[in-house]
Amino acid sequence: MKLDIFLAKNADTAAENKLLKFVVMVMTVTTLISIYYSHQALKLQKTVILPPLVDKRIVISSLDANDDYIKLYTRYCFTLLLNYTPTGARQQYDELLTITSPEFYPELKIKLDEILESVQSLQVVSLYYPQHLWIDRGRKEITVRGLRKKYAHSTLIDEKQEDYVLGFKILNGRFYIDNLKEKIS
Repeated sequence: MKLDIFLAKNADTAAENKLLKFVVMVMTVTTLISIYYSHQALKLQKTVILPPLVDKRIVISSLDANDDYIKLYTRYCFTLLLNYTPTGARQQYDELLTITSPEFYPELKIKLDEILESVQSLQVVSLYYPQHLWIDRGRKEITVRGLRKKYAHSTLIDEKQEDYVLGFKILNGRFYIDNLKEKIS
């Protein structure tokens, strides 16, 4: 009789173990599915920013951004690049290099050092007024047309319309300068 009780308990324990194994497997599969969908949701996540100085909605995702964000950063880049004085140019150029892609950094650094040398030796002040911005998303380029004025010792030495092409890329929601050249008309 004790053998019957032992066999019954043994059968109950075996059934209980099978049920527990099934529950653990269901929980594991559910956790894996949850992790997959959480990862997919993070990739599709967008950030909407509306700081006090920006009057338009800015939308940024991991590999793209809306036109307003691109235009805002373009104006910022050209302010750092073309609006300078002999005393502030180095700081501005250092800041500009922080938003330059690693591939383009060495080339831009050389160009900026050459400009900085002439700005400091000739005491040149530059002002650039962007008038039009065109974004080509396919080629990841922005064409900027504006009026540039240069002064040396408070005397206007040059005033002309200049066009620039700025190559860009957006990685992990961050804007990077990928190329920069003056467009010769």
